[in-house]
Amino acid sequence: MATPKFDTPMMRQFNYIKKQHPDKLLFYRMGDFYEMFGEDAVIGAKVLQIALTSRDKNKTMPMCGVPFRAYEQYLNKLTKAGYKVAICEQLEDPSKAQGLVARDVVRVVTPGTTVSTHLIDPDRNNYLLTINVVIRSKCLGIAFADLSTGEFEIAEFLMSNLDSFFDFLAQIKPEEILLSKSRSESESLFLGELLGRMGKSLGKENFLENNLEKFKEGISDFIESRVNNSSGLFNFIDPYHFDKEYSEKILNEHFETLNLSGFGIKDLPNGISSAGALLGYLKDTQKCDLSHLTSIKRHAYEKNMLLDEATVSNLELFESQSGIKKNTLFNTLNYTKTPMGARLFRQWLKQPLVDLDLINERFDSIEEFRMNFMMCEKLRNNLSNIQDLPRILGRITLPVAGVNDLISLSDSLKPLQNLSIFFEDLESSIFKKIAKKFDSLKDMLELLQDSLLETPSFKLREGGFIADGVSDELDELRNISKNSKKLLNEMLISEKDKTGISSLKINYNKIFGYYLEVSNVHKESVPENYIRKQTLVNAERYITLELKVFEEKIISAEERIGELEFDLFHKIKSKINENASRFQKTSNYIAVLD
Repeated sequence: MATPKFDTPMMRQFNYIKKQHPDKLLFYRMGDFYEMFGEDAVIGAKVLQIALTSRDKNKTMPMCGVPFRAYEQYLNKLTKAGYKVAICEQLEDPSKAQGLVARDVVRVVTPGTTVSTHLIDPDRNNYLLTINVVIRSKCLGIAFADLSTGEFEIAEFLMSNLDSFFDFLAQIKPEEILLSKSRSESESLFLGELLGRMGKSLGKENFLENNLEKFKEGISDFIESRVNNSSGLFNFIDPYHFDKEYSEKILNEHFETLNLSGFGIKDLPNGISSAGALLGYLKDTQKCDLSHLTSIKRHAYEKNMLLDEATVSNLELFESQSGIKKNTLFNTLNYTKTPMGARLFRQWLKQPLVDLDLINERFDSIEEFRMNFMMCEKLRNNLSNIQDLPRILGRITLPVAGVNDLISLSDSLKPLQNLSIFFEDLESSIFKKIAKKFDSLKDMLELLQDSLLETPSFKLREGGFIADGVSDELDELRNISKNSKKLLNEMLISEKDKTGISSLKINYNKIFGYYLEVSNVHKESVPENYIRKQTLVNAERYITLELKVFEEKIISAEERIGELEFDLFHKIKSKINENASRFQKTSNYIAVLD
């Protein structure tokens, strides 16, 4: 994608950052707007249907922008259209910056990494899939993850049995697929055919139209030909991301393990390579530690019935032949009360069990609920108050988190405290396992309740959401902000008592700020710690260190309150992220109960 040539310090900065993200639209923060320039602006204005203006008078530099405080709706439109968007933030306060404000990309949003609740259905996953094509092993190593929920799985498929791979692909329906740039002619040829079939399987039949010959010439040429393709489905990354040593290192560092044996995936080397590439891509785009990705597991498709695309379509499991979701099997049977329960039920319908013992174990649980109808209804009513725990946790892990996410998490943890009551009456093996290991996360609920106001403000940068008693400094600043006149009067009374000057006054002007005024009659009573600032005809004006400190607190109180609450917000986030694995396990148990 061409970069603008308009030469100013700011545009040079834009060009430098854009050069590092050539395949993305760059949201470049300027004050209260995210601006797009050059070809980015042309594309952005067209997709978003907003006015296209120009940076210069000669109209050689296309430009358009979206409001910073309402950017998500515009970002969602671009993501839905298949574009990747790099969000470039101001890294310092413009009012305090010397020269050009420092900026850098803080997050990249793609179709497979969006966590927007406006783009993701609550009852289905939003998968990012990575495929490692290994010609010498005649194998496809795959890894897929849902960034919004923290699910992360790997598998391998033999090239001799690609039908199973395409059935699997049709089931998970990834929003974005990562592949390695080709390293050989044979790999390029295989990838060309693979992409064509994948595109057709996922409803992108025209993806390779007029590009197959270019693709055969080499993957790099093909990439250049598709940079402006808005399908957003396929993306190519450097081969070194799929290196097995690199992959094992990044996975072990992330999961804080010495090796991957504990996950039961050691015999899937090509899948591990794919998983390392996927995790590296997520870390590069999200710019955070991704602590909600707490585990990686083997996708045991061989233990389930793998329904092919035609079967799923003909049985109208999730959509009718005309694409309508109403009156399908899933829609008819789905009485789940939580989003995680709905997603699990969808997975169970897509991948029916073939193990008779596991099937009977589920039937035993269903029978127990059927025989305890009243208890079942009470449990369902309790579950209905639990929001989407995995996705709330996912948002809290990422830079997009807000105060509302903490409130939603707190509200969802409250009904968990009642679930142990129901476990006492459940006897089936599944429920006994859950009862034995269930964690109500009581300490996390107490953390949130103790840290947040009952009716908090949702303005993250301005404060107004942290409870009293959490921070002594915050309590003091709030007191100063709310009661500055009262506190100044108390200081004045104290100074009168100390000095014996009954006519002492505290006043304010723009030149000196707050000052103490002493009439000439009482000049001799002025203590040594008073610093003279101005002489008038009938009086002297002084300041004291105590008064200046108080003045600084009054002036900076609101700003400092915002900073303190923002810091405390991130401390709460960190504590929650440290317990991410507990949240994930509890969410999984709730999904099964639902």
